[in-house]
Amino acid sequence: MSKLETVLDWKEKGNAKLKDEDKEGALECYSEGLSIGWKAIDVFRGLSEDFEPLKVAVAQICTNRAHVRLLLDQAELALEDCKKALEVDFQNAKAYWRGTVAALRLPETHEGRRQAAELLRQGLRMAYDGGQALPNLLKEHVTTFCSWADEGHLPSVYLVALAYLKGNGVAKDNDKALAMFQYASSRGDSLAKAMAEQLEAQKAEKLPPELELWATEAANGDTTAQFNLGLAYYRGDLVQQDLSKCEQLWERAAEQGDDMARENLATLREHMKL
Repeated sequence: MSKLETVLDWKEKGNAKLKDEDKEGALECYSEGLSIGWKAIDVFRGLSEDFEPLKVAVAQICTNRAHVRLLLDQAELALEDCKKALEVDFQNAKAYWRGTVAALRLPETHEGRRQAAELLRQGLRMAYDGGQALPNLLKEHVTTFCSWADEGHLPSVYLVALAYLKGNGVAKDNDKALAMFQYASSRGDSLAKAMAEQLEAQKAEKLPPELELWATEAANGDTTAQFNLGLAYYRGDLVQQDLSKCEQLWERAAEQGDDMARENLATLREHMKL
């Protein structure tokens, strides 16, 4: 049995224990699988296509153990499990969701509680298979993030701005969203800067209705929208051709793991050199 198969076997044993409501037993199984998995990652030598499944499996067990720890009211340990999961799989939606929940369950005075804001905003950017779970988490806790934003906590300012942009838990207000992104940007927040620049460009350049949705979603970090809007600028479809804007959009998508954007970006840059 390979290391990956062994790790997955412990995962299934843990799942079975949890199904039988044996939380402590599940915790032991997941911990055993993680002990083997982390060691396998540390010593791995081989092809990347063999490495990725191992990392994904380890991340899944981390989030499963985090789930059990949340059930056992071990929020701090659950938070650490989620952060470890994201070290090897930055697109794991459950790690962002459970990590945010775990951080929010920490005492008000705990220094790790505000990590919830950064975990949630990264999850909203990176984990597109998370469905509505992450946006709903923002909606549910928007009051908390508003209070942190009022104190100048930049990840929270970003989240509240995003809530205004989407009308998620607050009344939709694009101007207020832009002002908040600009505030965070002026204080050195790079993610807020990217959002502010995108929204400013949208205000300056009125896009056709067919592209407005892509522009909004692209500003929110959606890689599909970033690629599609970039393609429109590349082809000059409904907008004036602008290879620089195309490059910027595809670069942002590629940075978030979009393979098609990465491949086309390389070709575009070769073309721009000519």
